[in-house]
Amino acid sequence: MIPGASDGFFTLNLQAGRLEYFKLPPIKGQYETGFGARGLSRSPTGNWTIASPFGLFEYDPIRQKMRPIPLPKTMQSYSFRGAAWDQHKQLWLGTENHGLLKWNSVTNDWTQFKDELEPGQPSLPTGKVERLLVDKNDNVWLQREGGFSTYHAQRDTFYNFLWTQDST
Repeated sequence: MIPGASDGFFTLNLQAGRLEYFKLPPIKGQYETGFGARGLSRSPTGNWTIASPFGLFEYDPIRQKMRPIPLPKTMQSYSFRGAAWDQHKQLWLGTENHGLLKWNSVTNDWTQFKDELEPGQPSLPTGKVERLLVDKNDNVWLQREGGFSTYHAQRDTFYNFLWTQDST
């Protein structure tokens, strides 16, 4: 999957040996001109979760329908970047300025991790999480401005690997 197009995404069809473009249907209203898919992840239901600057969406490839995923009021203005589901039906989301979010789709609980990503030095960038990957042990790897971080699931701990411009 390659997100980034304003109205769809590409997948690699290994059998055909080519990239295939999936145009997403517009959502009536403010998203009709495209919404810039920045992160994609296959949900436990088989649908696609799409992270966008305009919110969070779910695309059903069988019905070819898309719907917005309801967000808590405090998160409705967030710009989402990366998305990744873990084995416990939890969706991890990177944001433009609000750190990392975790949504438990079973309990509908939201957790925000921003302080855990703060390195304690004001000169280092924080808050922007570009891309996410969940490994087979449910550890979450984050590409972020100034380095990367990992959430170690077994230890319930974040590790930050950040650098500054004057790092040697």
